[in-house]
Amino acid sequence: MEEPIIKFTKTKDTLRDIGIIVGKAKNAYTPIQPKEVSLREIQDGSLEIGLDGIFITSEDGIRRQVFLYKREYNLSEYGKPRMHICKCKTII
Repeated sequence: MEEPIIKFTKTKDTLRDIGIIVGKAKNAYTPIQPKEVSLREIQDGSLEIGLDGIFITSEDGIRRQVFLYKREYNLSEYGKPRMHICKCKTII
C-alpha cells in the first residue's frame, strides 16, 4: 500500500472525538471527480442523503461517503460560506 501524502491526523482525531468512526482506506488516496448533483440521482438511489452522511454508489457498486458544496453564494447578503462536516446544531 502506498504511503499517503497527508495523513489528516488532527482531522481524524476531531472526527473520532465527536463520535464518527474513521476506518482504514483500501488505498492511500482515491480521487473522485467533482460533479453536479441532480434530483434524478437522489431519486434513483445513486446519491443517498441520510442521518449518517451523504453517500454515492458508483457504477462499480462501491458506496463512498462524499461532501456536497454550493457553487454560488450570495456573499453580500449571507457573507462567506461555512463548511459543516456533520449534521450539527447549526445545520439542524
